[in-house]
Amino acid sequence: MISCPLKCKGKFYEMKVLELHVSEECINRPVSCPTCNQPLLYHELQGHDFVCLKKIISCPHKNILGSFGGCPEEFERKDLYEHLKSCKIEPFKEAFRGINMQMMTLERKIELLQRSYKEELDKLSTLKLHAEDVSTPDQVRTILKYNPAIRSLHLLEFQPGIRWQCLTEVLQTNDIITTISLKGSEIERVGAVLLAKALKHNNYIHTLILSDNNIGDQGIGYLSKSLEINKTIKQIDLAGNNLGDKGMELLCRALELNSSIEIIDLSWNNFRTKGIEFLSKVIERTRCKIHTLNISNNDIGYKGIENLAKGLEFNSSIISLNLEHTKVGNKGVEYLSMSLEKNVTLEKLILADNHIDDRGIELLSDAISVNQTLHTLDLENNSISDIGTDLIIKSMNKSAFVAFSSGNNSGFGNMIRTIYLRRNAITREGLRNSIKGIKFVRVVSERE
Repeated sequence: MISCPLKCKGKFYEMKVLELHVSEECINRPVSCPTCNQPLLYHELQGHDFVCLKKIISCPHKNILGSFGGCPEEFERKDLYEHLKSCKIEPFKEAFRGINMQMMTLERKIELLQRSYKEELDKLSTLKLHAEDVSTPDQVRTILKYNPAIRSLHLLEFQPGIRWQCLTEVLQTNDIITTISLKGSEIERVGAVLLAKALKHNNYIHTLILSDNNIGDQGIGYLSKSLEINKTIKQIDLAGNNLGDKGMELLCRALELNSSIEIIDLSWNNFRTKGIEFLSKVIERTRCKIHTLNISNNDIGYKGIENLAKGLEFNSSIISLNLEHTKVGNKGVEYLSMSLEKNVTLEKLILADNHIDDRGIELLSDAISVNQTLHTLDLENNSISDIGTDLIIKSMNKSAFVAFSSGNNSGFGNMIRTIYLRRNAITREGLRNSIKGIKFVRVVSERE
């Protein structure tokens, strides 16, 4: 074992790893200030930024009046004293601060009023309708006619039957309702047939919540045919509907033709490797518009992840991907890592509860150091130790630093990465050592 020659307390078994550490990772490596060229150690760079005399800064009274602004002048830090002598706001700064405090109080009151108004408006625009409230289509039409603010229907206990048939008949011609929620109504296959008929003729619904309805493969087959025609639905929730590989095949045929769906929830179903293969072919297409994909709590396994990674490699739309409790494992992480090295859109990846240990984190860290878009990584409830934690934190920090240095983002705040590490095998001391000198990463753990 070789100790770091820069005395950072790091120890290494391989000379190549040591050389990489000294040149790119050690907090005691020599660097220079990019503004004034003063020689520093890397861990001193952040503190020096607050005292560098050649750094361009704004007048301390720039935002003295909040959103109304203040003094717009910028200059080198060494010229601050001279600027304050001529600054027009400096003599009146105390009066301006008092005005600003009053304005902030008023803005806060306005914000609270706006929030209260929005909550009341949401109540007026959402109608909860029980099956027992409906007996004829005219009843539903009358309710909507005399409540023109209603945009969202939350339907309760509308099992297949005459009442559900009445409602779907109204939806065929309705041009007001934009959101339909049937969560937990158990409409099953028969209800899906009637809903599919309504969707074929409706061009106003953009959100469809069908979670926990036991639609099954046959039911999704009918819905899929309507989705091939419908061009307005942007969000669809199909969680907990007992969809198998056959159901995924039918759904994915529709998704290949439908370019309007942006958010889709397929969690808590029964599809496996073959179902993911169909989905992968959808997301690799250039016309795919899906930006939020949830396939958590499915028995996918590393083979399914291998298929998904092939599509993710070429996908240019997905921003958020939820793979919680899908049996990814270290092997699945290996496939994901290869796709992350080429993917340029993914910002949030959830890998919670997937039996991932330090070996998987090592593979993931290599990919993240290359990827510059991923800013949120959820690794809760895995088997990651202090070694894996150190690897992933430093990789995300390095990725963010490279992106920040190349000017890909407008400011420091936009670069902060977040890693969720609750319920892992991490010690308090190990976490404390891992975050030393880390500038761009926020770690959320049980031992913060």
